[in-house]
Amino acid sequence: CSDACVQQFDPDTHWIPSMRPPPLDGMEEARMARLSGERLRAGDQPRMVVRDLLVAGVGPLAVRKALINSALSADATDKTVKTLNILGWLSGLLGGGVQVAERRSQQDQAKLREAEATDLDTWIKRFG
Repeated sequence: CSDACVQQFDPDTHWIPSMRPPPLDGMEEARMARLSGERLRAGDQPRMVVRDLLVAGVGPLAVRKALINSALSADATDKTVKTLNILGWLSGLLGGGVQVAERRSQQDQAKLREAEATDLDTWIKRFG
């Protein structure tokens, strides 16, 4: 590329390949979706995870399912942490010492929705 081309490069626009990658077989797609859940729980940016999956050949439905599962997992973790914190404060009031649980999930629900609304929907518009 020329310098002018490099200066115009926008990774948010140019991440989509010109041709749809060949789809993965069912077992590999399931493995990639499972790994994406681990990446999201570890704090990877949802938009990057979505892009990686799509470019690797994971189908849009499997990607959407991975995002939904990740959001549900984060909700469940938040509810557990809230319960533990309430019990910890009650224990503190009764003289047992305050124990506070931290939210273990590093996911941000808004970022999951953004990945779905921007990158996944853009892919679907481009390739169907």
